[in-house]
Amino acid sequence: MPSSPEEKLKILIVGGGLAGLAAAGWLRKEHEVIVLERGKLADSSTNDYGMSIVANAMQLLLKEGIDPEALESVLFTHTWMHRSDNSLIREQLFETQARFGTASIFTRRARLHAELLRFATQPGVGEPTTIIEGAKVVRIDPEAGLVALEDERTSTLAKNTGIATIMSTVPLESIKSDTALSHLVKDGVAGLSMWYGPRNLRCSFFPIDTKGNFQLVGSIPEGDWTAQFDADRSSIIKDVEPSYALSLFADFHPSLVKLFGSSTTGKHDVWRIRDIDPLEAWSFGSAVLIGDAAHAVTPHIGQGCNIAIEDAEALGFLLRDLKKGDKAGISQAFSLFESLRKSRATYIQLTSRMAGGMLTGEEAERIGPFDPAAFSKAVYSYTGAENALAALKADGPPTFGTSAVP
Repeated sequence: MPSSPEEKLKILIVGGGLAGLAAAGWLRKEHEVIVLERGKLADSSTNDYGMSIVANAMQLLLKEGIDPEALESVLFTHTWMHRSDNSLIREQLFETQARFGTASIFTRRARLHAELLRFATQPGVGEPTTIIEGAKVVRIDPEAGLVALEDERTSTLAKNTGIATIMSTVPLESIKSDTALSHLVKDGVAGLSMWYGPRNLRCSFFPIDTKGNFQLVGSIPEGDWTAQFDADRSSIIKDVEPSYALSLFADFHPSLVKLFGSSTTGKHDVWRIRDIDPLEAWSFGSAVLIGDAAHAVTPHIGQGCNIAIEDAEALGFLLRDLKKGDKAGISQAFSLFESLRKSRATYIQLTSRMAGGMLTGEEAERIGPFDPAAFSKAVYSYTGAENALAALKADGPPTFGTSAVP
């Protein structure tokens, strides 16, 4: 590892989202880290939403002192699948503590973001990360390791999936007081409840904090909103009247329809869902992609944030001993990073597409039939880059589905 400040790598991270701050937290232990964020980090609660942090990422965060109490987290214990008339398809215990050594939780994105910002900037091991806000990156020279900042738009590889989500926060009391739903929120039970209906309509809810708030999500075809998304050049349309969801989900069980009218703000937000096709390469010269930039994934299996955190930890591990000017070492580390991360991320991307009914025939052949037990073992049992590297050296590239996923 570097023995003096002059030997440390100088690392620029473009984007102060979850992946960027997590990477900063691990990398600042041995190197000088600067995060370039186009907005204001204080604005992270503006477009907040609920999320799950599952065992594969949670155990990495706990080792670094991320505090579940600061996250106002709720233990993730169950999943339920229903038909649109509320008849039960399957109830399943979601017990990752006993099976994989770490519990899984629900929280809000803004709270996780705040904890990762603390991880990256608080006094501790290494120098605190420098955060530069209002930095709009428009050009990167991977060979020279240079980043250009200008006030211009950037482009993206993200592609539209044809799916959008209607999101709102609903109070516990709206669920608990309804006899058709109250069993899903009894004491000691907290999970993801899902309903599947016609025309690819789906809805779900789950707890997002210790104050009794739940995230209600309706998954819908994007068509009604495509023109506005494109005109606004935005992936979020805010303050949508509940009447839209009430009409769209009118054929679902009355208790679910009623829930769409129970938003704590009286409004809904509509989010455009995007992902990207698996990329051939993640690294270019002195630059490497992580998180959504490398493998944006649909939300159907709740792993987008989790594998971004895995990326961050892996990058910190692989770059820990490198010194300034060691271009060969950086190239080798990035190559190893891709070997450790790409097949796993691609498997999760394609599995999420499968869960959302968006898998092509070619992709279905590539990944094979979904095996819930195999998926849980492959994804939730992950324990970090050091063990993944040892497995790679001992057993070769990992396999997922019916064959290796390149």
